[in-house]
Amino acid sequence: MWSKMPTLPQELIDHIVDVVHAEVSFRTRRPYWADILALLRAARCFGARCRKHLFGTVCIELEITPPSDIDKTLDVASLRFLELVRHTPPLADLVKHVYYGLYFELRDVSHISSTTAWHMLRKLAPYLTRLELVTLYCYDSRESTEGFCMSLDSQIVRAIGQIIPSSPFPKLSLEKMELLPVHLVDLLTYCPHIISLEINEVSLAYDYTGDNNAVRPAVPSKIEELVVAEADSFLFEVVGHNACRTLFASTRRLVFAGFTSWSDDLGAPLGEFIPRLRTLEKVFFRLSSHLDIDFDVRALLHAPSLCLEMSDSSNSMPALSRALMQSPSYPSKLRRVTIIVHRFRGDSSIVEWRELASALDQPRFAALEALCITFSSNFSD
Repeated sequence: MWSKMPTLPQELIDHIVDVVHAEVSFRTRRPYWADILALLRAARCFGARCRKHLFGTVCIELEITPPSDIDKTLDVASLRFLELVRHTPPLADLVKHVYYGLYFELRDVSHISSTTAWHMLRKLAPYLTRLELVTLYCYDSRESTEGFCMSLDSQIVRAIGQIIPSSPFPKLSLEKMELLPVHLVDLLTYCPHIISLEINEVSLAYDYTGDNNAVRPAVPSKIEELVVAEADSFLFEVVGHNACRTLFASTRRLVFAGFTSWSDDLGAPLGEFIPRLRTLEKVFFRLSSHLDIDFDVRALLHAPSLCLEMSDSSNSMPALSRALMQSPSYPSKLRRVTIIVHRFRGDSSIVEWRELASALDQPRFAALEALCITFSSNFSD
């Protein structure tokens, strides 16, 4: 039974629910869903906004098990949600982010298409018409596997393609998987309308069959933003594969975020990959303090806008200055440089900033219009 409460403007009611939802648990980094449910039961006026947050992100977990265990493939929460959508289709319009957690216990997935769980997921896809983000997380749960990244083949990619919603959605996130470059192209054919692709702990394996430069029936490239997080080796194979390079022909924004390690050889692939992006407008680096960075000057000067966010300037700033001083003949397209430093220490050496100023005070940076430097005491993960 809902209680009566004084009439309030809907904007204020929505703000109250949003504030409650914004409170995140320190342990789980997730909202306190019990508080949202309490608001939902408190008064009818909270209902619409609470449902928006409750169903905004849906996680569906599926275990790829042997045929003898097909009754255990979907977790209880996912089954309840599928049944709820089947009886109340309008709830699916509230879903903005669907997260598919696929846990593989075997490689042979030929029996998956005939299982009840897979059939239910295929029936769910047409209802998800207002999606903004689809996340695919592939985890190899076999104990004998090291690294836990699932290696996808053409058979698994085709099976995943059956459950990806057919309605257009702008962003796709791939997590915890290893696949051939040609299989990445095949996977993206199932979502041709995406404009943003996020790569998180994804490795592209080298194709020893010689298919790395094969001409692939390509999807029209519309990927305007590429986000690479914890995927150092991803660029190595993208640079050497024609079809993958074609996918990013229209990329305008390139983001490197969340690196905990920086390979000594990563600078070269960046220097090869970034100049191939003819429409690139901004390059964004988000770096940790303990990285030993070796920037490639080609990666820094190709886009009109460069942004570096770092937890501490001690390692990143000298590397940036050294790179900007290299190759004076290399043309610079830089018009704006933004540097964000977190956990700034007042005793930080002024020499680092003098070196940066000297590096930018060169004739080839005559087109530079703005240098924005921001200091902060906190580093948001």
